[in-house]
Amino acid sequence: MKKLIKNLANHEQVVKRPYIKQFVKFAIIGAGNTFLHLGVYLGLTRSSEYWNEHYLWANLVAFVVSASSSYILNKNWTFKDKSKRIHIQYPKFIAVSSIGLLINETILYLLVTHFEFYDLIAMAIAIGVVLFWNFVINRLWTFRPQEKNENKKLQNTEL
Repeated sequence: MKKLIKNLANHEQVVKRPYIKQFVKFAIIGAGNTFLHLGVYLGLTRSSEYWNEHYLWANLVAFVVSASSSYILNKNWTFKDKSKRIHIQYPKFIAVSSIGLLINETILYLLVTHFEFYDLIAMAIAIGVVLFWNFVINRLWTFRPQEKNENKKLQNTEL
């Protein structure tokens, strides 16, 4: 398995296009944090009458835990971001993730309710759309290298 991963990482197309490698890492972290979200949610709602009755709050707690984990892992592993701008990046990441959640819910609702898709197929489509949304926006906005932002500010002030 290690050899396969190493071969894929060193593949000509991946070397030429580092965003492919980033996307794969982003997807791996997303899958892991989906399980984390589900684990926190089930842990809360199945272990306590309070959380069972307040399952939407439990889902919010699970979202915050999994999104925070996703932020830390993507910052350090996917995007290898060394900046100390956590106070700027973390709210951006949560905003992107929250919008992704709304996109997911909207697609799921529309496909199931109006187009009569089987819910798991609709969920797979929604997850795919949101995966691309989250990756692209986080890559271009949340974890954009600071130098590019500063150069852009300089160009805007010179105009």
